[in-house]
Amino acid sequence: MRTSWVLGSLFVLLLVSGLTAQQRPLALFEGEEITITGEVVEINHPILVLQDEEGRKYLVRLGPYWFWKKRKYHLKPGAKVKVIGFKRGKFVFPRLIRQDHQVLRFRDQRGFPLWRPRR
Repeated sequence: MRTSWVLGSLFVLLLVSGLTAQQRPLALFEGEEITITGEVVEINHPILVLQDEEGRKYLVRLGPYWFWKKRKYHLKPGAKVKVIGFKRGKFVFPRLIRQDHQVLRFRDQRGFPLWRPRR
């Protein structure tokens, strides 16, 4: 009797933890939120080198090239942009990049990549 109670409790615990995991955000991006205004120095997909107004350089992770092609995104060296995203280590993972009146979107508010399927 005790064994079946333990197994039943374990099953309920696993069931509840599975439901809870699905209710949580799929990808809460952990990193410092950052906004950088600057000039595109170089692009080698998936990395963009951005230099801010003080001369600091940042490595911006652009996501997969096929995502850029599908969305018809374009950036060239010399472009003035504003990057809003997350800094983790030496990389910046953009939520969006603004260029003139164009907005290139890469991640949702929590940092979940737009190119990944949601479960």
